[in-house]
Amino acid sequence: MAAPPDPLALRVTARLAAAATAGAPGARRALREVVVRLPAALARRRPLPPHVEAATRLLERHAPARPSGRGPA
Repeated sequence: MAAPPDPLALRVTARLAAAATAGAPGARRALREVVVRLPAALARRRPLPPHVEAATRLLERHAPARPSGRGPA
């Protein structure tokens, strides 16, 4: 059974799509590469053990915000 979509990955991908639409350098190519690899990545996703999922969510809630363009946040 595949894991549900990761909210952080969805947010980062949405930002990449917005940057590609706005014509940001390299964003269109990066988005194209994501789309090509997405089916295989989704097929390999597996649910995390509940304790790992809970720890991940806790970290995501308390992670400091990163400035725009400086990686996932």
